[in-house]
Formats: sequence, C-alpha cells, structure tokens
Amino acid sequence: MTKFLTLLGEVESVQAQDWYTKILKPILDGVRIALIPIIIIAAAAGTGYAIWLGVKLAKADSDDERTEAKKKMIYFIIAFVVTIILLVVLQILASNVQVIYDLATKTQDAAA
Repeated sequence: MTKFLTLLGEVESVQAQDWYTKILKPILDGVRIALIPIIIIAAAAGTGYAIWLGVKLAKADSDDERTEAKKKMIYFIIAFVVTIILLVVLQILASNVQVIYDLATKTQDAAA
C-alpha cells in the first residue's frame, strides 16, 4: 500500500519519457502476474464444467434433454474459447504496451 501511495504522489512529477517506468510498468507487472493464475483457474473451471455437461448429455433420457444439453455444450465451448483468446490477447498487449505506445507516438509525430 505504501508503494501505491508513493506512486500516487509521484504522478505529478512524472516526465513524459518516464511515464512507463513510474506509472504503467508496475500496473502491467501486476496484470501479467495475475493473468497466469486467472488463465489456469478459467481452464480448470471450464474443464470441470465441460465434463459436467458431458455427463449430463450422456445421462439425458429424452431427445429434448439431449438437444438442450448439446446446445449448452456448444455455447460453453464458444464462450470458453473466446475467454481464453481474450486473456491471451490481454497478456500480449500487456507485454508489448511500450512498443505500442512508441508506434502510436511516432504516428502522431509524423502526422503533426
């Protein structure tokens, strides 16, 4: 908490060139550290839910129950894949924010 308050105190004195090292880098390091456990938890929860849906599909007695279980399985697979893709994209963006900022700055400088 002390580091966070110190960081807030330094916000006003940050120069344009070192905004990354004083403000953004600590935040992105925290995001990078948190994303790996989030991906692991999402994958484990998704796997468990897929197994549960598979068992529910296998135990279905009527065609209506099978159709409903099949729909849920398809929706789950789509949502799971999209979630993992978005987490990976967030990880890539968090790892390359300095490069993205430099490219954006050069583009703005060239346009001006």
